Amino acid sequence: DGCLFESHTWYSHGIATFALAEACAVARTECRTPNARYEEAARRAVKFMEQHQYSRGGWQYALDSKGLGDTSVTGWQILALKSAKEAEIDVEQETMYRVLEFFQSVGDSRTGHTGYQSRNRHTDLTTAVGLIVQQFFVDGQDSPLALKAAEYLEGRAQQLGEEGDFYTLYNGTLAMFLTGDDAWSTWNTSVRDAVVRRQESSGCQRGSWSGKYSRTLSTAWAVLILEVYYRYDNSQK
Repeated sequence: DGCLFESHTWYSHGIATFALAEACAVARTECRTPNARYEEAARRAVKFMEQHQYSRGGWQYALDSKGLGDTSVTGWQILALKSAKEAEIDVEQETMYRVLEFFQSVGDSRTGHTGYQSRNRHTDLTTAVGLIVQQFFVDGQDSPLALKAAEYLEGRAQQLGEEGDFYTLYNGTLAMFLTGDDAWSTWNTSVRDAVVRRQESSGCQRGSWSGKYSRTLSTAWAVLILEVYYRYDNSQK
């Protein structure tokens, strides 16, 4: 039925769908036919996501809910849907319209911040997710929200690189890479080198990263941070 739930429900579904869709998107990029099993699984997972989208346009934890949804969980569904589109898997326009409505309701163009469930509760992570949405689906590099968000994250680059959790850094790096220009250069110089310095250099954990989340998850995000150059086209990089 397309359901890819585990203990964290829509987190698991979004990330697993993202992985399946990425496998298909890579094949398309290389002018190959995607693995039929991956493609069918991704199609079903996308359809499941669309069928259970919350009334406000996002997703959170429960399968079906009239709740608000949140930008952290919804961010993973967005990455999955973006990769699905790159893989030539159908995504309903209505799904994306409702996603954008949700992000408009939590974004503040005066500050560039995107909130968690409202404009009043933002973090660096949710602001980065909001900027990704602007870049992916609004084509809003020059929108007031995108400009303010990029300025804000650029100012946070050094501290986040040294102390930030890798979940925030992953979303921030993707958002700033898509922004390009001086904002990306400043972010990349600070964050890339800091992430490399934070890698374990000895013992049985050599080569990995630790942080707020599990070692495996932190290491996966660190690797994605360091290979963002190869993931999406950005003529300004």
